[in-house]
Amino acid sequence: MTFDRESGVYEAVRKDLRKFVPLPPPNVDSFVASVGSSAAGGGIGPTVFVAASDSSEESQAASQLQATGTDDGPVIQQANDAMPSTGGQILLSEGSFDVLAGTADGFTLSAGVSIVGTGPFSTFLTGSTGNASYGVVNASSTSQVANVAITAVSSGAAIIAAGGDGTLISNVYLTADGNHITHNGAGRLTVINSFMDGAGPGYVTTSGPGWLIGNIIEVGEHGVSLTDSSGGMYSLNYVAAGTGTDNTYDNIILAGNSDRNVIETNYLFPTVATSPRYGVNVSAATCNTNRIGDNQYGVITDYGTDFLNDAGTGTFYPTATNLDLSDGRATLTVGAGNMGKKLKQDCRVVGVVAEVGTAPTGADVILDVQKNGGANNLYTTQGNRPTITATTTTSTTTLPDVVNLLSTDYVTADIDQIGSTIAGGYLVVTLLVIYI
Repeated sequence: MTFDRESGVYEAVRKDLRKFVPLPPPNVDSFVASVGSSAAGGGIGPTVFVAASDSSEESQAASQLQATGTDDGPVIQQANDAMPSTGGQILLSEGSFDVLAGTADGFTLSAGVSIVGTGPFSTFLTGSTGNASYGVVNASSTSQVANVAITAVSSGAAIIAAGGDGTLISNVYLTADGNHITHNGAGRLTVINSFMDGAGPGYVTTSGPGWLIGNIIEVGEHGVSLTDSSGGMYSLNYVAAGTGTDNTYDNIILAGNSDRNVIETNYLFPTVATSPRYGVNVSAATCNTNRIGDNQYGVITDYGTDFLNDAGTGTFYPTATNLDLSDGRATLTVGAGNMGKKLKQDCRVVGVVAEVGTAPTGADVILDVQKNGGANNLYTTQGNRPTITATTTTSTTTLPDVVNLLSTDYVTADIDQIGSTIAGGYLVVTLLVIYI
């Protein structure tokens, strides 16, 4: 099955994922009526309704604060600052809010404060800042941003999440030249049912874990970038990162000490041929025990380098399959593999393990995994071949140089050398693969 942009499958998947976002805007009359009820004391917690300068007469009449259409950040900040320490709701009307971030955040949500618009196709916030440290919105712990579209012009972020646990971003449409979301707080940030669609990076964290579920991320740089971030969950996202033929960006990249993250069941597509560089890039050995599985990588050959790079330590592939290439003879002999496997579909080798029931003596047992009856075509670096050292029973193994296999391939484990005194016997060879 192909998933290139020319195929109908690609568009079908893309349209299916778009069902997550955005939700249709609610009826304005119903929204205004609910605001009036909340403002009168009928809502959950304190509520302040802010009307855009170009909103309807009904919204203007129901509002407690009115924006002017020029530098509206202070008006929204006024609504936030009116909340008690227990939090509250800022409801934004339909229309456009001009949030001039400048040399500071456009406005900051206190802990427990939610800002909610009428929908990402009807409530718009636009801000501009030349400083990547600032954003249109700065969201603190347990705050929420929902049902709005945010555009960040220049290098600033659309949303800065600097708080602890409990911050939620849902059903938002983000366009940014800088980061769409910058997560620099220690706590967990949840992003669901949202769309990132701009020239800058998508979600960038340098600290706390992210829970990104059901989002569309079509951006010009890294789609999801984790540095020193552990314990996150990234699932059911559609990610297409990079532009043109630039292969310096990845759909998902892990760096630094990014440990124990779950990256599963995502659609990771190349934007065009040779971009991005990797679907998932575990870029450092200091990235430990991450779980990567059941992702769809689109057209493998369209990646600039490869669809998967794993330089990490202890990466777990929950959907990996064991291919048995064993040789059950009591006494091994040099030669072609006694058992081979025809592959069912395209796959990637993520592990090779060899053991014997009878240990060799006098010399090592050296194996070579081959495809299609060739010679040295997986372990092109012959010094890395699986080796069972004399008097031991388990191999020392390095991944082969060639790890991507096709559904048309046939693989065997050949025996290149046996023990000189005792040959060794009852060989078990397991090829661990993930299907693409």
